[in-house]
Amino acid sequence: MKDQRNRIKIFDIAKGVSIIFMTISHYPFFSNKEIYPSLNSFNSSVMLFKMPLFIFVSGYLFSEQKSLKNFFYSKTDSLIKPLFGFASVLLIMHTIHYWSSASIVSIYDLFKYFNERFITFGYLGVVNYSLWFIIPLFLSLLVLRGVITIITKKNRFKHISLFCILITLFLLNYLKIKFISHVPIFITYLFIGYALKKISESNFNSDKFFYRKEFLLLFVIFIIIVTYTNYFNILHFKINLLNFKYNYHYMLVVSLIGVLGIIHICTYIEKIKFISSLLMYCSKASFFILAFHMFFIDLFRFYFNLEVYNPWFHALLFFSNIVICCLIYELIKKVPVLRLFFYPLKTINFTSLEITFLRLNIVNRLIARNLIYLV
Repeated sequence: MKDQRNRIKIFDIAKGVSIIFMTISHYPFFSNKEIYPSLNSFNSSVMLFKMPLFIFVSGYLFSEQKSLKNFFYSKTDSLIKPLFGFASVLLIMHTIHYWSSASIVSIYDLFKYFNERFITFGYLGVVNYSLWFIIPLFLSLLVLRGVITIITKKNRFKHISLFCILITLFLLNYLKIKFISHVPIFITYLFIGYALKKISESNFNSDKFFYRKEFLLLFVIFIIIVTYTNYFNILHFKINLLNFKYNYHYMLVVSLIGVLGIIHICTYIEKIKFISSLLMYCSKASFFILAFHMFFIDLFRFYFNLEVYNPWFHALLFFSNIVICCLIYELIKKVPVLRLFFYPLKTINFTSLEITFLRLNIVNRLIARNLIYLV
């Protein structure tokens, strides 16, 4: 695999933090208020920044180097292609688990189960649940790239185009169409991240921007706000982007304060090599962790009772799940041809077999040629 371009470590650490919180919140023992009552307020506080943090960092790291066309191909390769790869593999894994665990299975039952998973994504919650944000993130990145293209090019219809985009986003925010109606809030976090990067580049040393001590004050303010509101049960800060529970005023402000504060905390985590290395690795393997951890949670539910108080065992299951997902990440990385469906093509050093595969006519029709960096 090819090395990615150099970038500031704290953003990979921040994405790792986001992945950890997104993953653990899917466990019944974490979301059930009766098992660990002390985690209730912590869980609602985490919701304020775990997904916004991931989106904000994506906006801050947004690159303008590619043309709109190449940007579309690149994001299709890195986001949409793996989504279908994971969906297909998990569909097979769930079907095998059903076949091996059911007491009596007929061909009809097996086909019916497979068909239900395929059509409704039922247990294939990887798309409808843990990876639900990939599609709105993909669409939002395209919109942001389109807006930047419109702004930077001389066009007499520039203002009309921007106004039409703004009206469309405004309407989408009220339609509540799954995946598509999430675009306005995603665009908001992406744009704020992107704008803050531009400000830091123009007025500060962008590489050291989040190392400034002022951001520690934001983290303290965030802790005070969530502690105060949880204790007195006022101003319900219960953000849930998936279920459209957010707003564009006080929740957005508190969420951003939390995001900026957490990124600053990552500057301290960076100094602890073992923890920072683990979080950066989780960032690299994020797609695999988010995709496969739900399958293993379903397995844990099948074999263990996750709705009882057992902190040590629950911690063991959580970390075991992360390790297994990372092992799958490493395994698929070493399997020629198969890895083409899960990793961006530009990160792969192609084998002769993969080059032959990519040159097949049917593959060339499915994969844009300018994505294939053949040496």
